[in-house]
Amino acid sequence: MVEAEKKNNTGMWLQIVAIAGSLFFFLPNLLYILMGWFVRHRADDFCFSGTFREFGFVGGLAEFYATISNRFSAFMLWAFSDLFGEKAIRFIPMLAIIFMGIAIYIVIHAIAEKTNLWSSQILSVYSALILTFFFLYLSPSIHQSVYWRAAVVHYFLPIPVLLLMLLFVTRQKSADKRRSLKLLIFFLIALFMAGLSESYAALQGGAFSILLIAYLFHSSRSQMDHYFYYSVAAILGTLAALLIMIVSPGNALKIATVAQASSVGAVISISLNSALSFIFYTIRGQWLPFLVLFSLGFLLSYISVQNSPQFFTRIRLFRAIAFIPIGVFLLIFCISAPTAYGMMAYPEKRVLMLALIVLVMGIFAEGFSLGLLGLSIFRPTSTSRMVAIALVLTLSIYPLFSLQPLSVMRDFYRSRASLWDQQQEEILMQIASGENNLVVTALDAYAEIAEMRDYSGFWVNLCTAQYYNVETIIAIER
Repeated sequence: MVEAEKKNNTGMWLQIVAIAGSLFFFLPNLLYILMGWFVRHRADDFCFSGTFREFGFVGGLAEFYATISNRFSAFMLWAFSDLFGEKAIRFIPMLAIIFMGIAIYIVIHAIAEKTNLWSSQILSVYSALILTFFFLYLSPSIHQSVYWRAAVVHYFLPIPVLLLMLLFVTRQKSADKRRSLKLLIFFLIALFMAGLSESYAALQGGAFSILLIAYLFHSSRSQMDHYFYYSVAAILGTLAALLIMIVSPGNALKIATVAQASSVGAVISISLNSALSFIFYTIRGQWLPFLVLFSLGFLLSYISVQNSPQFFTRIRLFRAIAFIPIGVFLLIFCISAPTAYGMMAYPEKRVLMLALIVLVMGIFAEGFSLGLLGLSIFRPTSTSRMVAIALVLTLSIYPLFSLQPLSVMRDFYRSRASLWDQQQEEILMQIASGENNLVVTALDAYAEIAEMRDYSGFWVNLCTAQYYNVETIIAIER
């Protein structure tokens, strides 16, 4: 009776701490979401929206593919958002962050239910909020990878879709009369998603390649043939998208300006170095938040699982602990490969958002797996669980320290949005008065033009003129 009462008390405190921790992580996540309201068109956004305004959806896609870029799916999403008006751009980062959190929750709760980790939804919500926060907080360049429409669809929005695709595969059955139709739809989804960017396509192809290899080495392949079929469908869809992007005339124009890797060996060498450098310097430079992330994963598994689940045998946990770092490295290697081939360089910060998300999930999963291993070796007492619960509550205070910097960032975005609105007012007033060659006040996006002679020839100005359907726009600093 006493032991049962202690367990009930531990469970009650766990629920309280999970609710409190969820609130602590929700507050900065909410600020991240609300900052999306201050997003406006910048740089490439004018080009893509201008192309849509001038040529329409189908014509714009053809013009975009032939002369601007090979990322055909990205144009479709941009054009679709423009159907809802100019202000729709503000909702894209907001919805992307919300979608990320929901997808993470769905995946975590599905895993928890399948493996009997826990049945409490608040623990799944708490875990999802933790991961979403660290995705955003540790972002190499949140300004570009989340709060810029031209990049969020390349390097942030695809991740939750990939997670749901992987979850979908795990929920299928070997015997399915509708498999052919599902495989076709899955192929088309993989093709569309891979068309968002080469870096994401490499990540998607790498993820399903790892899943395929895991199937091939699994002892119960006869009961898991759906893993094989869906992985192959996803890989073929990814390859089809890469082929479409490779033969794009717009891609030929882009790669003509930079040197490509001369051999497969050079691509592998640069990608290996990029992956190793990113992992090492990212963790070393931000060791404290990564330590908090790892500790939360470790402690959460220790306190939330009452008994070592039968699904997680020690041999499975040892395999997971060994495989997770390898899988993280291979996926970041895949993400680095397109930049290594196309530019012989280290990926740009906005591209590294994909790598950061993989790294964050890997470190949290590694901590969680080690916690489960400890649970299977050492029988926890009610006292040790209460100490662990207190530590979780203490660590959950960490995101609150980000609120002040986030307030400063919010003020920056609000100020820039106000300046953008003033510039647009200048443009619309001049257009209303019959002007076709406009002169407006420059914003931060036009900083380069101070050193240029032909102001109207600056590519952002050209795209802005196309967006507003005028001859020229000159943006000058005052």
